[in-house]
Amino acid sequence: MTRPFPWQEAMRLAFSHLGWCPRTFWQATPRELAAGLATPQNASPFLQQDLVQLMGRYPDKKGDH
Repeated sequence: MTRPFPWQEAMRLAFSHLGWCPRTFWQATPRELAAGLATPQNASPFLQQDLVQLMGRYPDKKGDH
């Protein structure tokens, strides 16, 4: 017997981890959801020092608000 699709868990992950709105979620396919949630095995966490480095490399310009 196959299990039903875990809609509640899928919605929780899409809204909390991906920041999707309901419309985006319902327009996505299960394959797209899986791709959005996939993490490469060699990925490292994004650290504060990474953010500081990016901010130094790409500073905001005055009036870019």
